Amino acid sequence: MTGNKLLATLVATIVLGTGFSVAKADLPGNRTIKYHIRQTPSDPQSDIIWTVELDISASDSNGESVGWQIGAMHIRDHDTSYSPLRSWIKTSPQVNTPDGLWWVDHADHMDPLASEYDVTPLLEGTAITTRQSGGDLEYSFAGDSYGGSPSYGGKVSGLTFSFILPEKEDPEIEADDEPGEIDEENDPPGGS
Repeated sequence: MTGNKLLATLVATIVLGTGFSVAKADLPGNRTIKYHIRQTPSDPQSDIIWTVELDISASDSNGESVGWQIGAMHIRDHDTSYSPLRSWIKTSPQVNTPDGLWWVDHADHMDPLASEYDVTPLLEGTAITTRQSGGDLEYSFAGDSYGGSPSYGGKVSGLTFSFILPEKEDPEIEADDEPGEIDEENDPPGGS
């Protein structure tokens, strides 16, 4: 009897262990989601003056929904030639969901589209400067679906944000439901 229980436990462990590996293999690769903020948000030809980038990795899935872990948030302001002037980073920004993941519904969870990242969680906190000079940045950032113009080819988010340097009273820049273009960089499924 003891031998049968041991064999059953061993078989269950192998089956569950294999199932776990298959489940992890069914997650899409890591990606960086970029939100471009233009000098004139309603003009897709105007200069990109700020960029918010979210480095994300798939942590869980439920059907076509994927729970993304945000590993880092990068905030950059740019000159008119898209060269970064200043930059900040927040490692592992807090996502206020029960499991700490950003859940996104995808048409095909193994091939997510940039346009599917339009609704972001509210992210608030302090990002640390990555330059030798300059202060840290207080930020509040959220994206929502956007039905206005321009549509940026469907890759648009209604951005509400505020970026404030602690030594200043007024925000460097702020907006309420302004169109922001979504772009992405992907690793292959199962990539790192």
